[in-house]
Amino acid sequence: DIEKYKNKRLLDGVKARTVNIELRCLSNMLRKAVEWNHLIDNPFLKVKLLKQHKKPPRFLTKEELKKFIEAATPRYKIIIRLLVNTGLRESELRHIKLEDIDYENRTLTVHAKKTGDFRVVPLNEEAYADLCFLRDKFYSTTRGQRVLRRTNEQSTYIFCDEKGEPIKKLTSPITKTAKKAGLKGVSPHTLRHTFG
Repeated sequence: DIEKYKNKRLLDGVKARTVNIELRCLSNMLRKAVEWNHLIDNPFLKVKLLKQHKKPPRFLTKEELKKFIEAATPRYKIIIRLLVNTGLRESELRHIKLEDIDYENRTLTVHAKKTGDFRVVPLNEEAYADLCFLRDKFYSTTRGQRVLRRTNEQSTYIFCDEKGEPIKKLTSPITKTAKKAGLKGVSPHTLRHTFG
């Protein structure tokens, strides 16, 4: 049945990568079914994932990065610069807390939610300047991205809304900014590759 499913999905025009994501999900569900004594053994162990043709990672050239930043609104200029200068993942950037920044030693502590682990990222001049700017200011999400003074409600997350909640996903605004700059295939993760 799993093999039939794989073939049907491919015939439907679904990419191998997407099918493999679905298969991994199914594999985890079947593993849990065995663990919870609903199945005797996991039939997925006999199934192979599809071969994927990997592309080299997309990264921005200096010229592309300059165009990209120029096309961004002031709020997204800072977000783009921080992603490029620190190599943070999108979710890591959205959850930076003010307490994670060591202004004296110019470092940022990044916490991994899943593992509870952390890493310390050194801040270059541009990232340090941007985080200093955001120490007591934040970009409004409802008032035309105006720069406002932080209140107690905005004292936890660097990038937050008026209620102090971390900002939402960045994929859509990053894609729109890239389109405005005339760039294709740009996502928040592209900026991590650019950092690399």
